[in-house]
Amino acid sequence: MRGQQSLFNDMFPSELQTPDKQRPRNYYLPQRNEALFHRFYFYAEIKRLRYDDCIANLEREFYITAPRIIVILQAHSDEIKKIVLKKPSTKVLKEKFRHFSW
Repeated sequence: MRGQQSLFNDMFPSELQTPDKQRPRNYYLPQRNEALFHRFYFYAEIKRLRYDDCIANLEREFYITAPRIIVILQAHSDEIKKIVLKKPSTKVLKEKFRHFSW
């Protein structure tokens, strides 16, 4: 179709697509993982759900597959243990992560 390429170039300028101006690929991973750990704590300790139900809920909320969630949780078990020792209440969790329904 005539003009289709110029319309696309007008909508998405090439200077926005340069790789040196893009964020690193794992820019939000630490924040996502921290939220994932706290959410896992919420489901496992506060809601008292079974492990498979916790993983299923996390899978729906974070759009990550269950095997990937399990790998992340196993790799960061020390951080999860620290959260369990602190025993944050739902009030603390609400203040820290306002975008979740606690």
